[in-house]
Amino acid sequence: MSAHSQHRIHRHPAAPWAELRISVDTLACYRAHAHAEYSIGVVEQGQAHFHHPGGPNPVRPGSVVMIEPDVVHSCNPVRQQAWSYRMLFVDAGWLQAAVAGVWGLAQVPQGLHFASRAVDDPAVSAVVDRLCQPVTHAAAAQALAEALPRWLAGCVVAGPPKDAAPVPD
Repeated sequence: MSAHSQHRIHRHPAAPWAELRISVDTLACYRAHAHAEYSIGVVEQGQAHFHHPGGPNPVRPGSVVMIEPDVVHSCNPVRQQAWSYRMLFVDAGWLQAAVAGVWGLAQVPQGLHFASRAVDDPAVSAVVDRLCQPVTHAAAAQALAEALPRWLAGCVVAGPPKDAAPVPD
């Protein structure tokens, strides 16, 4: 890992359902793993291999990755070159209820899955770039709580992912 690499975690009490990880100039590699939360992130610098049940996909600056809870994945830098990214982790129950509200559903879906886990589209990247910023005050938390489910309602489908493999022990 570079002597200058940084990993920062941002949380705010007004958004207890969200956590933002900012990794800068990192060479860190991770084995296949899963999270309990939805993960939505953007690559800022460098390149990586994004492995997931529907992949793998190469990712580069501007690439967006979106991962459902309990989906096994890994995302590691290419050729041991440093990369930077921001990843927003969102509580599954909160997000499912918030998207159900956008859709006008009385019943919360038992899961949501992304239409695509890897996206290379400047417009999508710009939206995720705005969403993956540190929450510094209550008004920013409220803005994120409104913008995130409104945008994701057009990117997800009700129901759990059909290609998710069990989490390795």
